[in-house]
Amino acid sequence: MSRPPYQTYPHHHPHHGRPYIEVNDHDILCGRGVNIASHPGNERFRALVQTRHDENYCTVYTTSEKRAVAEQILKHIQSLDPPGRFLKRIGRAPTSRGLQGPWEEPTDREAIKKTCQDISSMFTICS
Repeated sequence: MSRPPYQTYPHHHPHHGRPYIEVNDHDILCGRGVNIASHPGNERFRALVQTRHDENYCTVYTTSEKRAVAEQILKHIQSLDPPGRFLKRIGRAPTSRGLQGPWEEPTDREAIKKTCQDISSMFTICS
């Protein structure tokens, strides 16, 4: 049974009051592991990062130019139907493994920072 994205966790849940977020295929999940890496949104994100990658990114681009590239990627993800979101897991409970939550949305600033980091790491992988 799928819950609508506007519901909150039940009273007995440790994250009571927080909105329940259901992951969609356009979401980018922050974290590690095979389940996270193979999520369709993460695969799409890596492909987008590769298309925006430029060997001058780390050495020539200014901070504002790097941010502009990251914002373009973020806007593209948010323009999908349904819109993609960056999601990070709340806490480190042993039950929060794989694609199970609970999830929360980081700020746009955090999402842009992650995108910039991923583009930079692409440079070190490709060189």
